[in-house]
Amino acid sequence: MAIRLVLILLLSGCATSPSQREADSCPQGTTQTTDERAGRQEIYCITEAGLKHGTWVVFENDVLREKGEFNAGLREGIWTFFHPNGEKQSEGKYLAGAQVGEWSFWYETNGLSAIGSYLAGAPHGEWKSYYINGELYSEGKYEKGLQVGIWTHYWENSNVQSRGLWIKGKKDGPWEHFHRNSRMESSGRYSDDQADGPWTFWTEEGRILDKGEYADGLAVGEWEHFYPTGSPRAKGSYEANAQDGTWKFWHQNGQVESQGRYVAGMAHGPWEFYDPEGLLREEGEYLEDIRVGPWKGYEKGQLRYEGLFDEYRTGKWTFYHDDGQTPRSSGEYEMGMEVGEWTFWNASGELESKGAFFQGSRHGTWLFWENRDSAPIEVRYEAGNKVP
Repeated sequence: MAIRLVLILLLSGCATSPSQREADSCPQGTTQTTDERAGRQEIYCITEAGLKHGTWVVFENDVLREKGEFNAGLREGIWTFFHPNGEKQSEGKYLAGAQVGEWSFWYETNGLSAIGSYLAGAPHGEWKSYYINGELYSEGKYEKGLQVGIWTHYWENSNVQSRGLWIKGKKDGPWEHFHRNSRMESSGRYSDDQADGPWTFWTEEGRILDKGEYADGLAVGEWEHFYPTGSPRAKGSYEANAQDGTWKFWHQNGQVESQGRYVAGMAHGPWEFYDPEGLLREEGEYLEDIRVGPWKGYEKGQLRYEGLFDEYRTGKWTFYHDDGQTPRSSGEYEMGMEVGEWTFWNASGELESKGAFFQGSRHGTWLFWENRDSAPIEVRYEAGNKVP
C-alpha cells in the first residue's frame, strides 16, 4: 500500500494530507475512485457523468502494471505498461483513445523487443523487432495495419532468415528463406499469400531436398524429393496437395524401394516393394490405401509367404523356408489372426507340428513330431498356454 501511495503522490505532485492528494490528483469536477478485485486495483478519476478523466493507475498483486491519463473517457497522452515483475512492457502515446506515434516494447528482462509507429490505432510506418539478446529479428513497413514492401527476418547470428514482398498484408512475389549458415533453404513465389509456381528446397549443405510446383498453396504436378545426401528419395505427381498417379521411391543407396499408383492421396492398384539390394520384397494390390487380394512376400529373391488381404490377413496363408519352395507353415487367418487348423514343416519338408489356433493363440490339442519315424507328442493349449 505504501508503494501505491508514493506513486499517487508523485502523480499528483502533492505530499500532504489524503484529502489534498485526492483533490490535487484529479481534475476539477472529478472524483478519485478505487476499484479492487482479484488482486487488481484500479485508481482513477471519474466525472459526474461516469467518464474516466485524468490520472489512471493499475496495480496487480502490489506491482504497478499501467499508468496514463484519460480525457473524457478516452486514453490520451503518454501511457506506460509494465510486466508482472515490474519491468517496463510498452510505452507510447494515445490520441482520442487510439495509439499514435512511436511505441516501444520491452522483454521482462528489460531488453527492447520491438519499436515502431502507430496511426489511428494501427501499425504504420517502419517497424523493427529484436531477439531477447538484442539482435535484430525483423524489419519492414506497415500501412494502416497491413504489412507492405520488403520484409526481412534474421537469425540470432544476424544472418538473413527470410526476405520477401508483402502487398496489403499478404505475401506476394518472390520469397527466399535461408538456413542459419546463410545457405538458401527455399525459394519461390507467393501470390495472394499462397505459394504459387515453382519452389525449390535445399539442405544446409546446399543440396536439393524437394523440387516442384504449387498452385494456391497446394502442391501440384510432378515433384522430386531427395535424401540429404542428394540421392533421389521419391518422384511423382500431386493433385491439390495429394499424391496422384505413378510414384517411385528409392533407398538411400539408389536402389528402388517401392513403386505404384496413388489416387487422391491413397495407394491404389498394384504395388511392388524392394530391398536395398534391389530384390523384390513384397507385391500386391491396394484399394484406397488398404491391402486387398493376393499378396506375396520375398526374402533374398525367394518366396517366403503368400496369402490374401482384406485390410487384414484373411483366408489361407502359406509360409516357406529359405529355398522359397518348401512350406514352413500353412493355415487360415481371420481379421489378421491365425484361426483353425495349422500345419508346420521343417526345412526338409517333414511334418513338425499341427493343431488349432483361436484368435491368434494355440488352443486345443497339438501334435509334435521329433522325426518322421517317431510317434507324435500331444500337448494341450488353452488361449496360448500349455495345459498340464
